[in-house]
Amino acid sequence: TVTNGHATTGAGIYASGHDTVTLANCQVIDNHHGNNGCNGAGAYFNGGSVLIANTTFADNSASYGGGSIGYAAGISAHSVNMIIVDSLFRSNSLENIVVRDGEGGGAIWANHGTLAVTNTTFVGNRGNQASVNTRGGGACFLKGTLTATFKNCAFVGNVCAAPDAPTRIPAGGAMNIAVSSGYSVTLENCSIGH
Repeated sequence: TVTNGHATTGAGIYASGHDTVTLANCQVIDNHHGNNGCNGAGAYFNGGSVLIANTTFADNSASYGGGSIGYAAGISAHSVNMIIVDSLFRSNSLENIVVRDGEGGGAIWANHGTLAVTNTTFVGNRGNQASVNTRGGGACFLKGTLTATFKNCAFVGNVCAAPDAPTRIPAGGAMNIAVSSGYSVTLENCSIGH
């Protein structure tokens, strides 16, 4: 169990430049990054390959006060080849996000690389879109030269909200997709609801 971590990047887990990281039968819960925080309250991965199996990311939270940035309460992944199977993302939340041109996903923010998610549930995650030009994603924000697949996954009760920015339209309660031309996000046998 990885819990009660506090840091500006990777409050629970920080891995940069590693060849392979594996999380199996783990719990990553109640980690927090805030105040000039950067990425990944639960975990931050930069480069390499990541395998996550039968693991729970829950009650992780992230907050940020300014700048231009990508962020996530659960996992932030940059240029990673990541596989997630039989896992749960529950109640991961972006709080008080007031950023310029920012991006966020309550559970996962992924930029470049590959992402393959199977038999995984995303429930009650929250992306807080609190200022003009921020782009949300209650569960996931996917961008750049990323190829992603979701198979047999459930998205339930994920929310992208803009409580402090009434002129901003929240985008993507379950998922905000902003991948580059020539790249794709595929959902197969998935359910999205509230």
